[in-house]
Amino acid sequence: MHKIVTAITLALIVALCATCGGGSSGGSTLTGIDISPISPNIVIGDTQQFHATGHFSDGPDQDLTANSNWTSSVTSVATIQQFGTQPGLATGVAAGTTNITASFAQGSSSVTGSTNLTVTTSASSASTNPDATAWVYLVRNRDVRGSLKVDGTLMPASGSVASPLTSGVHHFESGSHRFAISLLPNTTYIFQMRTNGELALLQAEEKASE
Repeated sequence: MHKIVTAITLALIVALCATCGGGSSGGSTLTGIDISPISPNIVIGDTQQFHATGHFSDGPDQDLTANSNWTSSVTSVATIQQFGTQPGLATGVAAGTTNITASFAQGSSSVTGSTNLTVTTSASSASTNPDATAWVYLVRNRDVRGSLKVDGTLMPASGSVASPLTSGVHHFESGSHRFAISLLPNTTYIFQMRTNGELALLQAEEKASE
C-alpha cells in the first residue's frame, strides 16, 4: 500500500511540474517582437528610448523592454543600455546609421526584433520628412484627470496642440492602460481621454496638403 501511495504522489509531482516553469503562462509561445519607434533620427549626444512589444501565440501582447537583450550593430554610431534604470535607451555618438535589436531568449533560441537608428550632426538634418509624419492630438473634458505618454514622453493635454510622430508603431500609456498603435504617415489622429481612464480614437484622416 505504501508503494502505491508513493507512486501516485510521484505521478502527481511530475504532472504538476509539466505545467510550470519556462516560457509564458498557459504554454504561450513568443512569436515576434516589434520595436518602437521605427527608424527614428537623433542628433549626436541626444538619446532615444526604444520599446519592445512581444506578441504571443496564446495571450495578450506584453512589454518586453526591461527583459530584452538590447544591442547596437555599430556602437561607434550609437550605444544602447541593456540593463539599469532605462533598458533600450540609445545615445547618439557619431553621424551614421546603426541597427538596434531587441532579443528575448526562448528555450535554446531567441526571438528578435530590430529597427534602424540614424544619428546626424544637426537638428535640421535629423528633421522628419513631413510626408512620413503622423500628427496626434489629445482632447479631454475639464473634469477628466489623467495623462497620456507616447514612447515615454508626456503629451500635451490641449486639443489645439499636435504632437508630430514618425509613422509606425508607438507605445501608448494612459494610467494603467498600455498598448501599441501603428500610426499611418501623413495622417491626423484625435484621441479623447475618457472618465474611466480609457483612451478613445475619435478621428483618423489623411492630413490636408498645405
